[in-house]
Amino acid sequence: MKVEKTGSLHGNQVIWRYMSLEKFINLVLHRSLFFANAIKMEDKFEMEIPLMSIDNRKKYYLATGLPINKITSTLEKEISIARKFKENTYVSCWSLNTAESYALWKIYLGGSPNGVAIKSTVSKLIQCIESVDGVPELNEDFSTIDFIEKSPFYDIDFFKIGEVKYKNYIDAESLTKTNLAITKKEFYEDEKEIRVFATSNNQKRNPSTEEYKQGLSSGFSIPVEIEKLIDKIVLSPYSQLWFKDNFKILIERLNKSLLDKIIDSEIGINS
Repeated sequence: MKVEKTGSLHGNQVIWRYMSLEKFINLVLHRSLFFANAIKMEDKFEMEIPLMSIDNRKKYYLATGLPINKITSTLEKEISIARKFKENTYVSCWSLNTAESYALWKIYLGGSPNGVAIKSTVSKLIQCIESVDGVPELNEDFSTIDFIEKSPFYDIDFFKIGEVKYKNYIDAESLTKTNLAITKKEFYEDEKEIRVFATSNNQKRNPSTEEYKQGLSSGFSIPVEIEKLIDKIVLSPYSQLWFKDNFKILIERLNKSLLDKIIDSEIGINS
């Protein structure tokens, strides 16, 4: 499956994914990367046209001499297209940073002392996704992956990857679907996010039809070679000794090849 880079990302940039123990075990067991529907994301403004951009768009159309009733209908159509795009876009979020982040440990562990962060690179993430065929055959290794008959995965042509820009508006001339997908409000700047995203061709269907509704999904998983994807498995800086010992026993049973990748956090709160 092709991955198209946007912006100035380069392959050797270090990326991180912070997760609970439950999510990490799911990754190892199913050997798959989950892409969540954008409408399920915590930030409800994700991929919505910013209000400031709508105002600027209105001024832009007024300057062209377009009648006010035509401007209103045009803006309503643009908002509708953006919402339809959001409903059919699926995202995997990572953090772009040379070192682990104390702030992101606090955010993603949600108060729990135990969790992990996967350390990888942009190029390894891309390679893992590009190694997936458009309609994969489910072999024994991937037999439990959630590829249902109507999964949007079968209606996706390619993925994009880009660094998120943190601003509260998008210039009128830059209001594209790709920019909607990689723009977040400034509140979230600490995340330093990059995201891989894909949009199902379901967005081209009539939203009032049953076919359109059946084409929607809360998300889908794609198989990944986790041994290639994962450079390091970093244990939470809050992890206690009993958790570290039990985590290594667990990984030895689930996937022994990952044992050498486990390291303690450099922050070292409980070291």
